[in-house]
Amino acid sequence: MATNELVNALTKELETVLKYADTQLVSRPEWGTINFENARADIETALSISIDLASLPLQELTDGAAGEIQGAIPAVAQSLEQIDGFSISSGGSPPENRDDICNQLRNAIE
Repeated sequence: MATNELVNALTKELETVLKYADTQLVSRPEWGTINFENARADIETALSISIDLASLPLQELTDGAAGEIQGAIPAVAQSLEQIDGFSISSGGSPPENRDDICNQLRNAIE
């Protein structure tokens, strides 16, 4: 069974992903024609897995499994945060910036 400390840390990591559950991450009017449609499946997967995990009795996980899951979540959360903060005026090439974020999310999901 996972320790309380590890369960609390895992729960906190899951909350960083779950805060985006009701956020429009695929397209926004201020992005114009640029969107994250290519990342839709990855976004949905990240949110779905996080919702499912959050509803499970995490204390029943082994320390190893809980630690492995906890270690994978920050990269997913960071990608979702980058999508949420995406701006076409942030410099560089907006399509390239979008593609980089999509690739980072894909790698985090895998």
